[in-house]
Amino acid sequence: MNISWKAIANLLPLLIIAGCTAVTSPQVELGGTPEITDTPVSKVTSTGITAVPGRTNERTVDSSIEHTPVALETNRLMPLMINIAPEPLPYFSCLPFSKPGEVLLIEEPDRQARSMMFDGGSYYDPLFSPNGEWIALLSITTGTVVTSTLENGVEWTYPESDQVIVYNSSSMDIVAKSIALPRSNFHNIEGGCESTAGISRLIGWSHDSAWIGFDFLGLEYKNEQSYHVLMNIQTGETVKLPFMDQAVWGSVGNTLVQLNNTLSQLEIFDLERSKVRPIIIPYPSDIPETYWFSDIDFSRNRNKVYLLGQSRQPKSPQTIWSVELDSETWIEELDLDSQMVSDMSIGENYVALCEHGRDSNIELKGLTDWSLKGAVQLPSGNALNCLNLKWQQNNLVAFEYLHPQDIWVLNAAGNPPLFTKAFDRSLIGIPQGFEITSFDWMH
Repeated sequence: MNISWKAIANLLPLLIIAGCTAVTSPQVELGGTPEITDTPVSKVTSTGITAVPGRTNERTVDSSIEHTPVALETNRLMPLMINIAPEPLPYFSCLPFSKPGEVLLIEEPDRQARSMMFDGGSYYDPLFSPNGEWIALLSITTGTVVTSTLENGVEWTYPESDQVIVYNSSSMDIVAKSIALPRSNFHNIEGGCESTAGISRLIGWSHDSAWIGFDFLGLEYKNEQSYHVLMNIQTGETVKLPFMDQAVWGSVGNTLVQLNNTLSQLEIFDLERSKVRPIIIPYPSDIPETYWFSDIDFSRNRNKVYLLGQSRQPKSPQTIWSVELDSETWIEELDLDSQMVSDMSIGENYVALCEHGRDSNIELKGLTDWSLKGAVQLPSGNALNCLNLKWQQNNLVAFEYLHPQDIWVLNAAGNPPLFTKAFDRSLIGIPQGFEITSFDWMH
């Protein structure tokens, strides 16, 4: 089970950040107000990037993984990265830290699963850049752990720090990385355990593959702040923006769009213009104060975002809205019958609405006429993991919420739309006790 930004936002009473730096640059401290920092970094060229002196990061194979060829029914998911771990991302977790998370790589021609070992540590959320040249991931320090004693006398440990690292996808040399950001612990009275706060998720890559973004959540009771952090792997710039709600990259230029339910506005940060002074688009004036937006996704065809909103009043139905960013125009697109949609994923021609934890949990609608294309269930009868829905043209790619966690492809344009298994977990010998936490492929 993964933890979404929404679960994190509900815990938002939690956060801090220290800073980011390129591999060859001094550490940059991030505090207080939004700011831009400029630090040198090896320049990216058309043939790659200058290797960091003394660093060689060859792909090595972990002997615990059985190297059995994987059955993939579509070549379009190659090369494929799969993140496996013994527990969910250890951001806000009462679970003690145990075995590290790993990244498995499956590529042509043999289609065998290999563990990308990097330099040791625990790895999560691997993401290919849009141009396929870079891999970004979250690295959690495993060499040093902090030990706390619970009120019942039980000792509990958690990693000391984490950071975001960017690798060249061909040479596996490090391109850029944030400094090691310290994790914090807090006491969960209701759960009777302690938990940690740190980097909560990767926002993802900018449209031109120059920027990688991530969220860092601090602890409110310690007066720590939360931030979106944007790191330019080409120039070394680091931009820190106050965290309000979920943020997504737009499909045009280097634009980051953030929800701000507290101030009832969208905030648009254009990194090619003013990086710290956003364009403000207020929520429609007729939306009540009790209204909030729980999800946001960008259009893949236009400079436009879609939002999922509903009133905070009990049993309120949900509504899909769109905002044209150029004209700042709000459109109330569709009233939904459901009150339970947890995730909305926008493709080129379709929208997938997912009700987390339900057996039949994907509803497809057309983006032009909002007509229902189908309510689709996995052939296995299992629920889908709503937090990892990805599109490849008209194909929706997702994996199962519970065992066996196979990866499936849904042809949204089919009549009727049907799921086809694209990855069979049983063929790669994932160690017992590990689960798939995320996946990505070179688009």
